[in-house]
Amino acid sequence: MTLDKHKLDGIPQITSKTLPKEDFETLVGKADYQLSGSAPAKGNRLKVW
Repeated sequence: MTLDKHKLDGIPQITSKTLPKEDFETLVGKADYQLSGSAPAKGNRLKVW
């Protein structure tokens, strides 16, 4: 997900395209999002839902 092109409920607009994993997990954790699943994706990425 290109972070600066999407709006996530409960999270202020992210202005950078990418974030370190720890920073992103902190943001979504504070907004009460939870990891329910993940899978490998193209380009050495990870799909998370």
